[in-house]
Amino acid sequence: MRTLMYAAMSCAAIAASAQGDVLWDTGAPHPVVFNGTPTYLGYTSGNAGAGLEQRWAAVPFRIPAGGATVTQIDVDYFIAAGQEPTGVTFVVWDRAGLAAPTTMVTSFSMPLAIPTDDPRIPAADLYLNQYSGLSLALAGGDYYLTVYGDGDPGVGTIAWLTGGDLQDESLEQGFMWRSAQFPSPGFQPYNPAAIQPDVGQDPDDPWNPSMTIYGDPIPAPASLALLGIGAVFARRRR
Repeated sequence: MRTLMYAAMSCAAIAASAQGDVLWDTGAPHPVVFNGTPTYLGYTSGNAGAGLEQRWAAVPFRIPAGGATVTQIDVDYFIAAGQEPTGVTFVVWDRAGLAAPTTMVTSFSMPLAIPTDDPRIPAADLYLNQYSGLSLALAGGDYYLTVYGDGDPGVGTIAWLTGGDLQDESLEQGFMWRSAQFPSPGFQPYNPAAIQPDVGQDPDDPWNPSMTIYGDPIPAPASLALLGIGAVFARRRR
């Protein structure tokens, strides 16, 4: 039996509603084994109380050379009773290889999205939360994304669903970077024995929270230079 647990710790339909190209996609949530049971598992993200004020996960992604303007971010999560946030905050971090994030590039907050059914998940659900109307310019390079429920004052969290199966293999590890308090002690490896891959699942997928980033890529400088040279030759031939 597939159950829904809250852990302290047709894709075309989504693409059609999105703004811009898919810049990065870690994949839909999939069940992972939690305490021996296959489960749609959500990682607590936000202010979970004393000692867990910055309960954050960091998911690696990459922006292509030339950069891009992020216009929409989709996140699969649910909200547990008694943990209701007032909004959601996004943090983009610089990423050096796969080392723990330490330097914020930018952060911004949004009102809670109206959850809808994620068509990639077989059963009816209200997991898909789409944050559109963004205009976030990012240079080409390596980043982490953190998404968490925000509340002022007091406790407020989302349960960020995991099990994404589309993450770049070169960016996967056998754990997830997760914080309890930032900046001290900051992000630490998180891979409790209670969380395991489901049968036939990539062993790193339990550490892939589900998110999709959409936007408008900017051609790399080299491409722009070549286009400019071609335009000069075209004018001369006239």
